[in-house]
Amino acid sequence: MSTGRRWLVLGLLLITAAPLAAQLDSAWAGGLPLDKGKMRQDDIAMEWNRGTLAIRFVPLEERVVRLLAPDAEQSLHTLLATSRARIDTIATSRGLQEVGVALVTFHALAPGTRFEPMLLTLSVRGQLWRAIGDVPLSVAFGNDQLDVRSAAIGLVIFDHPIPVRESFTVGYAESKSADWGQRLTRLEAERARILSTVRPPSDSGSQH
Repeated sequence: MSTGRRWLVLGLLLITAAPLAAQLDSAWAGGLPLDKGKMRQDDIAMEWNRGTLAIRFVPLEERVVRLLAPDAEQSLHTLLATSRARIDTIATSRGLQEVGVALVTFHALAPGTRFEPMLLTLSVRGQLWRAIGDVPLSVAFGNDQLDVRSAAIGLVIFDHPIPVRESFTVGYAESKSADWGQRLTRLEAERARILSTVRPPSDSGSQH
């Protein structure tokens, strides 16, 4: 099993199958409807290494979550719904109405590998956005050290929404991943395909 596939399975094991409590507002997704995407979670995952620590970063913004195939989209929506109270508590404590949320996995490549979720940052248009809190999804995420081949999974909260329709860089200490900009063409193509499938409501007044 590939590393990306293994991380996807680990993430899905943490997600319940309960339905969302309320329908998500498409206004937050730029008008994209639910359950129309065809992309995989790996298509929106940024991965890089810092020494013996491998990092996987998946932005959980509606404008990319709705580009995913229905199973992946619904799983991430359920994850956000079950974590919403803790996310809102972090936002409120900072006086913020909007925050950015990412699903992050730390994977150890050697024994005794240390990690610190709050070291994650976003670099956007020359500005540095910092992590302001986290929501552990595995017991290991609350620790600061991993055994070889073990993983810690959790949500990391940022002080701004993640700008998924433009280039940005994710940093961890002195390491970083800057490949999001290379994905934009494909993401926009999928966005356009989905929007092309949305039929405008019929005009009943034109019928005789």
